Amino acid sequence: MTDTQIKIYPFGAFRTIADEITVTTPPQATVTMVKQAIVSVIGDTHRTLVSDSVLATDTMILQDTDIIGGATELSILPPVCGG
Repeated sequence: MTDTQIKIYPFGAFRTIADEITVTTPPQATVTMVKQAIVSVIGDTHRTLVSDSVLATDTMILQDTDIIGGATELSILPPVCGG
């Protein structure tokens, strides 16, 4: 099988890092695998931020164990604090 390209749109703190992130993963990658690929693209200094963030489709927030079934577009949403 061929690798999958995933386009990721950054929000919040990620917008200062990149306007758009494209990663390549094996087919049927988990969200955790996609997060690891993001770190390899934007750098290890952002590992904790990526780990604490969630990936989402246009309709739902994904769990780390969810499978990404092919080329797609996702958003990465950092944790939010406030009151």
